[in-house]
Amino acid sequence: MSMRQFVTLALVLCLVAPLIAAEREVIKTDWTRFWQVARERKLLGRSAHVRLRDGREVKQGASMTQSEAPQLVGSEQLAPLLQAAAASTRKRSHLLLHADQQDRVQRLLIALEPESYVRPHVHGEQWEMIVLLRGRFDFLIFDPQAELVQRLAMSIASPVVQIPRGAWHSGVALAPETLVLEIKPGPYRPNEFAPWAPEEGEPTSGAFVHWAAGARVGSKWRSQVT
Repeated sequence: MSMRQFVTLALVLCLVAPLIAAEREVIKTDWTRFWQVARERKLLGRSAHVRLRDGREVKQGASMTQSEAPQLVGSEQLAPLLQAAAASTRKRSHLLLHADQQDRVQRLLIALEPESYVRPHVHGEQWEMIVLLRGRFDFLIFDPQAELVQRLAMSIASPVVQIPRGAWHSGVALAPETLVLEIKPGPYRPNEFAPWAPEEGEPTSGAFVHWAAGARVGSKWRSQVT
């Protein structure tokens, strides 16, 4: 099934509190606009399920945002997160750790598979830190014209990358069940995507992932040139 096909998204909102309340909202939208719709409706930080037209349901994210008590993130949370990434069309899944979009420190765990497309983007007002917890992940730094100017190979021996604001970047998972921790200052601000980068769901996004897995510094992403 093409990612650009319309899907029915069943967003399951579960609020954990002394009294547990739950509501369900069904939204029909293009897959590439899923996160935009979720942000506009302030649904981030809650459990999200995607229901595809063929009846499959894929867990896209979860959260540990409601408790004020100290929390241990262990296999009980990580195993479902990794499974969700493998089953997802995007080959990626998130576990939100911050309270909400206004939290002064935005933080989340991201599970990725090698096929996951991270569209090149920039943060004009935020720095970003990525900590590798499992697997292999290469951070890619671009200039504004899509040339790869730096390739940061993350490993357990070299697990931390700091990205200053204004740096165009992407990344590619090089091993199954890759897991990273993302930290940046709040409040939440949407990514500013590179105009030369394919949108999620476009056929060329898969070509970009394949190119990014082996691209050398000095090479340039050129498929946008006709």
